[in-house]
Amino acid sequence: MSLDSMKCAHTSHPRKIDYSINSDRNRKSVYKDVCNKREGGSESDYQIYKFLLVGDASVGKSSFLNQYIEGKAPSTFIPTIGIDFRNKKLSYKYSYSNAQGSVAVAYHKVCVQLWDTAGMERFHSLTTSYFRDAKGFFLMIDLTNENTFVNAFAWLQKMEEYGPRSGYDVIIVGNKIDLVDRRKISAETLHKFAENHRLPYVETSAKTGINIEESIDMMLHLAIFRHRLSFQKKLIHEEAVPAKLSHSTTRRIKCSCI
Repeated sequence: MSLDSMKCAHTSHPRKIDYSINSDRNRKSVYKDVCNKREGGSESDYQIYKFLLVGDASVGKSSFLNQYIEGKAPSTFIPTIGIDFRNKKLSYKYSYSNAQGSVAVAYHKVCVQLWDTAGMERFHSLTTSYFRDAKGFFLMIDLTNENTFVNAFAWLQKMEEYGPRSGYDVIIVGNKIDLVDRRKISAETLHKFAENHRLPYVETSAKTGINIEESIDMMLHLAIFRHRLSFQKKLIHEEAVPAKLSHSTTRRIKCSCI
């Protein structure tokens, strides 16, 4: 998949979440945490979505992971050595247009598998080995560090080289929006970068939690849409190509009728 072909599933324009609206921590979420509830369902009932947090060291990947899973940022900074991941099971509400053209609502039991990768260069070969079966990537940029923005294109190249051939989604994440006085990368610069690569983007604070759940929500929507589209294409292909019995199968059928 070329970089030019990577785009938001529903719009060719980059999408930015209005954090002044979505920062209400008490808002009604589309998520329903089912991790600790006994619903009688087995582990196989959950569709696993593996998402990777990638980017340079110290952009806030571990804090993003901790904020999403535990609802708080870690009190001390410990750089990730190698790779780490956490799971969160959810019932995700998904709206889509059905065959009749009306809006339908479905609930998907999903297991979000969020992977925190080491940003230090000496771990890059290990990190990229986990790219192949990812459904999506959060490319994180530290809004207070211009070097993390400069290196973002190199991370996109790594995704293109090591990412799954079946397709994947990418969201640009400008993190540390809470550090207003230290900001070095403007919203206009981030928008231009996202627009050039036809990718959605969002500004977050892994420290305060601004737009963390919303980022996962956006990625889940893209990944589920891609999964549904792939499934529909497979059905169309199977209907268009008539099934052919092999010679050995045909012979077995004839023999069974004797």
